[in-house]
Amino acid sequence: METATLATPVDAPAPARTAAAAPAPAGGSRLGWLDVLRGLAALAVVYHHAGFYVLTGAHRNSDRWLAAGVFGTTLFFLISGYIIPASLERKGSLRGFWISRVFRLYPLWIVAIGAVALLDRTDHYAVTADDAYLHQHPGSVLLSHATMLQDLLNVPAPIGAMWSLSYEMVFYCLISGLFVLRTHRASPRIALLIVAAGAVLVPTLPYATLSRHLGTLPVAGVAAAVFGAGLLAATSGVRPVATVGALSLAGLAVVLLYGNRGYPWDGLLIPAYMFVGTTIYRAQTGQLRARTAAAVALVVLGVVAVSDALHAGRLHTDADGRLVEQRHWIGAVLAAAACFGVGLLLRHRPMPGLLRRLGEISYSVYLLHLVLLSLLTRQLTRFGVDAGRDGTPMWQQVAALVGVVIVVCLCAEATFRLVERPAQRVGHRLAGWAQRRFGSDAGLFDPPERGSRGRRRRAVHS
Repeated sequence: METATLATPVDAPAPARTAAAAPAPAGGSRLGWLDVLRGLAALAVVYHHAGFYVLTGAHRNSDRWLAAGVFGTTLFFLISGYIIPASLERKGSLRGFWISRVFRLYPLWIVAIGAVALLDRTDHYAVTADDAYLHQHPGSVLLSHATMLQDLLNVPAPIGAMWSLSYEMVFYCLISGLFVLRTHRASPRIALLIVAAGAVLVPTLPYATLSRHLGTLPVAGVAAAVFGAGLLAATSGVRPVATVGALSLAGLAVVLLYGNRGYPWDGLLIPAYMFVGTTIYRAQTGQLRARTAAAVALVVLGVVAVSDALHAGRLHTDADGRLVEQRHWIGAVLAAAACFGVGLLLRHRPMPGLLRRLGEISYSVYLLHLVLLSLLTRQLTRFGVDAGRDGTPMWQQVAALVGVVIVVCLCAEATFRLVERPAQRVGHRLAGWAQRRFGSDAGLFDPPERGSRGRRRRAVHS
C-alpha cells in the first residue's frame, strides 16, 4: 500500500502530537458544552499546524508560553474520558458499543488514507523518511493501521495527526476489560495507578521494546490477530466468550502501552488524562464525591506537570530551549484542564451554535486539516503568495489563516454529511440487525441480583 506523509517546511519542527477529535456518542441527545470544547480544541489544533505555514511570528511567540497542539491534545483526551465510558454504560452492550465505535471512526479513516494514497502520486507531498517506510513496509503499515494501533507499534501514519487515535483505541480496549470485570466505576484508583506507573516507568522502559527485539511486522501481526479475535469474542453475546475477548483487548492495550509505545514520555500519561475525565463524569453524575474527583484530578495533573518539567526539557540542549519546552507543555496541560472545568461549570447554559457545529464535525476537521493545509499552502506558493515568510504583512497572514480555517471547515462539513453521518446510520442499522439476529447482550455483565432486594427489582421492572 503506497501512502505518504504530509509535507512540512524544511525549517519547521515536526508537527506536535495533537489529539483526534473525541467521537461524539452515537444516538441520543448531544451534550452541547462538550461540542463547544471539541470545537475549541479543533481550532487550537488547526492553529498549531497552520502556524508552520502562516502567522508564523504570532505562532512562535504564543508557542513559548502555551503549545496549542498540546492544549488540544489534553482537552480532546479529557473529553473522551468523560463521554466514552458513559456511552458504554448507557448501552450496557459491548456489541453495540464496538459497532458504534467502528462505524464512527473507520469510514472517514479509510477515506482520509485513500485520499493521501492518491495524492502520493502527485507532487503535493515532499519525500520524507516516513514516506520511505510506508512504501517499503506495506505489511506492517496495513496490519498496524487495521487496528489503529500504529503509534504503539512503532509504525508511522500517512497523516501524522492520526497518532492519537491509537490512544483512543487503547482506551476503548481498557474500558471494555474493566466493564466485563465490573470494575469500570473504580476510575479514581485507575487514574492514580496509571499515572503512578507512568511516572515510575518512563525513565526505565526503552523505546519500542517489542518491535525492536522481535521485529515490527511480527508484533503488528500478533497485535492484529489478538485485536480481531478479541473484538469478535467481545461482541459475541456469550458471557464467557465475551469476557475472554474483552480481557484480551485490555491485555493487548496494556502490553503495547507499557512495552512498545512509540513515544516514551507522554504516551504513558495519556490514559491517566482520560481516566481523570471519567472520574469527573462519575462525580458529576453523583457516583462519586466531588472532593474525591478534585483530589484525583489535582494529583494526576501534578504528576503530569512534574513529568513534563523533567522530560520535556530533554528535547533541547540549551537552557532557554529547555525552559520554553517545559513552560509551554505545562501551561498547555493546565490550560486544557481549566478549559474543561469552565465548560463543566457552564454545561447548563445555551451554547453558541457555530462552535457546537464545529464540535460535531471536529473528527473531519482533525483528519483533514493537515492534508488541506499542505495543499492550500502549496497552491498559494505557486501563485507567488507566501504568507509564512518573515516580513509578510500581518493582515495577509491573518487573512491566509482565516481562509485556511474556512476551507477546512467547509470540507469537514462535506465529509461529515457524505461519510460520517451515513456511516453512523449504517452502524445503527447493523447493531439493530445483530440484536434481532443474535439477541441483545445488554445487561450481560450486570451483577447478579440476590435475595428480596433482587426480587423487588425484578418486580419493578416486570
